Amino acid sequence: MGSLDVSVSAVADDRLANNTDTLLLTVDPAVDLVVNVPATVSVTVNSSAMVTTALENRSPLQASGVTLSIDLGPGLEATAASWSIGSCSVMTARVDCQADVFAGQSSSDLSVTVRAVSTGTRTVSLTLGSAEAEANIADNSAEGTVRVNEPTSAGSSDGGGGGSLGWPLVWLLAGAAVLGRRRNA
Repeated sequence: MGSLDVSVSAVADDRLANNTDTLLLTVDPAVDLVVNVPATVSVTVNSSAMVTTALENRSPLQASGVTLSIDLGPGLEATAASWSIGSCSVMTARVDCQADVFAGQSSSDLSVTVRAVSTGTRTVSLTLGSAEAEANIADNSAEGTVRVNEPTSAGSSDGGGGGSLGWPLVWLLAGAAVLGRRRNA
């Protein structure tokens, strides 16, 4: 809080006594917390993947009482989480993180390990807040995408070979062995 003294005058001013005034100016400080959109992750059913993103405090002011909530869409389960400036508690479909402070003009890293339980495009929603007023609340939330696919099956284009020639080839080799024995007998 501070005061601002203002003086205004004009070239032809007949009343000089009203050219000065003092007013009280109050500035409410605000932080600017930002959640960057996590990169899209692909994973197969019953496997785990890591969702990572950077979180920022773009203001020069320190944020206090910082909270971060991560909600997982259906088909995903949280198994672990770490935040470079705080601690996290992991539940099946949600992760809650807290930090005492988030330094001004700094960033932090978040990693959440998710396990895929059903196929489809799944969503991970992140929301960041603090005890201070927020300069731009629109960038305090973001959503990431996790694509969950079926595992590749054996005999696909993974180079494993096999395929439909297996049994016919066995019969052909067995027949050739029998014919070879008859000739030698």
